[in-house]
Amino acid sequence: MLPIFGLHGADSKSYLPREDHLDVMPMTRLPLIYKISLDLAASYNFHLTARAYAIPGEYDGERYQCLYTLEGMPTALVARVHQGDLVLSFFSEAKLPPSGLLEIASHILGFHEDLEEFYTIVSRDPLLHPVSTTLRGMHMKATYSLWNGFLIAICQQNASFRQGWTMYSKIVHLFGDTKILEDGSTVHAPPTPNALLTIGERIRKAGTGYRAETILNLAQYFSEHPELQAPPSEVSEKLLQQLKRVKGVGEYSFRVALLFSQRRYDLPPVDRWVARLLSEIYANKPLNLKEAEELSKQLWRSWCGLSIFFMTITLNAAIISKALEVAKTGRINPITDGDQLSPLTLWRNLKL
Repeated sequence: MLPIFGLHGADSKSYLPREDHLDVMPMTRLPLIYKISLDLAASYNFHLTARAYAIPGEYDGERYQCLYTLEGMPTALVARVHQGDLVLSFFSEAKLPPSGLLEIASHILGFHEDLEEFYTIVSRDPLLHPVSTTLRGMHMKATYSLWNGFLIAICQQNASFRQGWTMYSKIVHLFGDTKILEDGSTVHAPPTPNALLTIGERIRKAGTGYRAETILNLAQYFSEHPELQAPPSEVSEKLLQQLKRVKGVGEYSFRVALLFSQRRYDLPPVDRWVARLLSEIYANKPLNLKEAEELSKQLWRSWCGLSIFFMTITLNAAIISKALEVAKTGRINPITDGDQLSPLTLWRNLKL
């Protein structure tokens, strides 16, 4: 298994490859309901955070945006930096309290986190040291819903970096919800479980292959258990564990989903890619998945899940042979911009 790691104005049109959009009636624009400027901590880098695993339509080099459902209503978050402040704008037809909106933004963008302990742990790490230097201030973006986390995770099963994120992006753009905001920008959301059940086998148009069955199994389970569609932090551990009973959901996919949706940094998503790197760079002997998991906990403690996320960033989600070559020569150089596809350039280089 290969590594997991995930516009406005005129450009947004290029990310809508749907024939059925040609004759659709104009959509009602979501109104701006709340806007606030926050003083950014010096330790938080908005642009590195926003661009990591951002698919086309989520980030444009200036602003990050996402669409989710809140109290049954589509709600959009738009974030950008202006004169050193983090400016958050919320669009919705629902009347929502500012405190709740800020809590969601904090969960998604992670600007509340203190990563100083993490930086200390990885400062001399052979694969992760750029996190405390060139990538310092980058935080992991989270999904607002547990469902979205699982959808991303299943798309990564036995898929290359490009294949997995192309698949997920196509699902969003072909079958997801689309809204126009008051400022004229277009924002997208992944399809809901019920929407995917209506679509059924047509989801294969996104290149899902055998994963279509697992995605539809999950959609059915989420539809039958609406309590799973509560904010991720409110879903009980018992309900979470029951998701492993869904055919096609293994431990790795389960942990990727919780990492992205709940920020479960203490549950390392270890696959063969991670195990091979831990075996050859840290242990100097072959490790099975369980042994690799234990070593990750020894190395990075409660930050082991976040460490694996950042490992895919520092190694540009390269295939294992390339990742090992770079690691062994010490040429760790995360690609943050340009025309080469990497976790930090998906937003501009992924072709749908």
